[in-house]
Amino acid sequence: HATMSEPTFGALRRDVLLTSFSRPADARARDGAAAAAADAPSTAPTSCVALARALRRGAYDDVLRSPTVLAALGVDANDAREDARAHYEALGAAARDARDDEGAFAVACAGVAALYAFVRATVTGPRIGNARATPLLDATAREARDEAWDAYARERLSLDGEDLVGRCDMPQYLYLARVLLLDRFATSLAWVRTLDVPALTLKDARAAVPVGAVAKRTSHDAMCAWFAARVAITQQRALAGQSPTLRGELLGLHAYNLATFAPVRVEGQTPHREDVVFEAMARLEASLMEHQYGHVDSAYVLQRGAAAAFGLKHEIGGVLGYRTIHQQDAKSQLVLNVELDSMDWGESDDEDEDEDEGELDDLELEGRSQAMARIATELTGLSEDGSQILTRPRLMEGMPPPAQMPSAAQAILIAAALTVRKKQADDGLRSYEMAPYTEFVGAQQKSQPILRAATTVLTSRHERDRARTRERSLLVLEDLVQTLERSHPKVSSRMRFVFSTWFPPAMTLKKELGEQLVSIGMVGAALELFEEVELWDSLIVCLSLLGKKQQAADLVRRRLQADDTNPKLWCALGDALDDEQYYWKAWEVSGERNARAKRSLARRAAAREDWANAAEHWMDALKINPLFPDGWFSGGYACLKCDRTDDALAAFVRCTQIDVENGQAWNNVAALSIRLGRFTAAHTALCEAIKHQRTSWHTWENHAMVCAKVGKFATSALALLKVLELTQGARVHVETVQTLLERVREARADPTGAK
Repeated sequence: HATMSEPTFGALRRDVLLTSFSRPADARARDGAAAAAADAPSTAPTSCVALARALRRGAYDDVLRSPTVLAALGVDANDAREDARAHYEALGAAARDARDDEGAFAVACAGVAALYAFVRATVTGPRIGNARATPLLDATAREARDEAWDAYARERLSLDGEDLVGRCDMPQYLYLARVLLLDRFATSLAWVRTLDVPALTLKDARAAVPVGAVAKRTSHDAMCAWFAARVAITQQRALAGQSPTLRGELLGLHAYNLATFAPVRVEGQTPHREDVVFEAMARLEASLMEHQYGHVDSAYVLQRGAAAAFGLKHEIGGVLGYRTIHQQDAKSQLVLNVELDSMDWGESDDEDEDEDEGELDDLELEGRSQAMARIATELTGLSEDGSQILTRPRLMEGMPPPAQMPSAAQAILIAAALTVRKKQADDGLRSYEMAPYTEFVGAQQKSQPILRAATTVLTSRHERDRARTRERSLLVLEDLVQTLERSHPKVSSRMRFVFSTWFPPAMTLKKELGEQLVSIGMVGAALELFEEVELWDSLIVCLSLLGKKQQAADLVRRRLQADDTNPKLWCALGDALDDEQYYWKAWEVSGERNARAKRSLARRAAAREDWANAAEHWMDALKINPLFPDGWFSGGYACLKCDRTDDALAAFVRCTQIDVENGQAWNNVAALSIRLGRFTAAHTALCEAIKHQRTSWHTWENHAMVCAKVGKFATSALALLKVLELTQGARVHVETVQTLLERVREARADPTGAK
């Protein structure tokens, strides 16, 4: 094949990015031009166009079976080698050696197809029963060794002492995506590893991007960097805890993506419609990444930036309407008012493509699980209409219906709802302030499947908090889990905006369903579900509620007979039998790399008030994974009990760096700073603490005392009044009152010298 010109490859790369968004009409016009160009071998190889088309219609296995991909990676589909490590190392080397445009594009398409296949199996559904466990290789040649290779992939995907959650299906696909897409940036992200990742912010990462590292939008590196970030966030969501390694990679990659796709706009320049979508979605995906790690303020700024880039304005208002079926008088209802600068996004924005029809006809869907069948049977008696509360308010006649918004705008609004949930305390009103966002998106006539699913989860959580709608919440969540396993809507439709929308993996969704079942007393159904998806911690809690801890231990022991090197199972056995020796066994079989085992040992030591060992265990766990704020807080407390004041202060400071909303940690930083005579530092910490602990009289009392020490007398007096209010007059800090009275006497004696 002749080498394709750069503009043509640039168009194909944009098409690959558009497989995760809606496709406007002008993008399809380019498809026709690309197809016409592919008919002329002198200008473009048809193989690359075919790979892009296969990705667009959801035929991911076709991409991974493509001769072009196999040739670029040097793979023989009938290879019968035994060593999984050697196989994936060879793939990584071949990916790095693919220098020509066609080979590099084929490798990238293989990585994207592997990522999409994993997301289909673990997030969007449906799971395919006849899917190959090992990508690229023929199923018959690999059947006997798939299990061992899956175990190798799960081991490689577990990072910083954090294991994968539950039964992770098709792990080799995610690992292949990492090898082909994410590992290629190991050298170019070296600058991130020189920084303090747990304390690093996205703003600082963007400022630290090396000069000249920003790629063109149509370049191969730009496409790969965006999908590499998606691989990293997908891996993070599959892990039981936060990974500092993935956090560093995500900060670096999103810094690149924002510099590439969301640069400062030139005044007077009108960007192309696709460029607007890319800019808004780059900001939105960075916002969701910040939410993942608890950086709510940064996520809020990025979400507002995405809305501004898209020309979207939204605010909550009130109109008259009805909330229940039998309500007679209209009451004021919260609604979302949305405006879009331009509604000209094309009629085809959310339409299905004809070429996608029947894409699952030749695939065998995995059968319905026994656990879900039992749950459906047990929920038969519940009624969705029993609450008599409308799913969204019925507005008075004459009120216009919500305007139809493009899918990108709907994704931004869902992120705004998530920001409300993360940014506000759960005071009973938070879910009502989120509801207008989900109700607006839910009322849209056209929407992508993942957007509707995300809205359904948020709505279910809102209704779970109200006694009258709790049953409906459970039924809606159960129906959503069942829907993910059906053949329609199409796979390609499910992938649109899947990375631009908050939506939990299937394991997390099933865990949430199981916990709701437990909350209404259906422990048996939840038990079967937890066992099926291998959520051992939740399973042990269920059996403990039934008084059957020994049965839990027997079940885990049976699994250990097949896999006695799994530290997650040893920890589960320790939980079931409440025996410390099994945590030590987990620590041993993991090669002293399992943070979960050390955390369990630390908690047991703290429970028996062995603070020295508790502090040691916490510090060992935090060396493996420092991105665990609760660990820093508990470790700091243990150090404090051992009179290691400096170590305790350092631990609490680190906790506040990772979780800026931890008011208790800020208060402890202030208390230790007071003990060391550092009143200015204590004042700064307490100003942060009272933002997040408005109802703690201890924090207000410390604030009053420190303000008096640093000369903030008016603030000190207000803080004392707050203490009196919170304790109903039962508590007052006499020393601080005396200081303020002395200051008043001085001011009366010398009014000109008073501050």
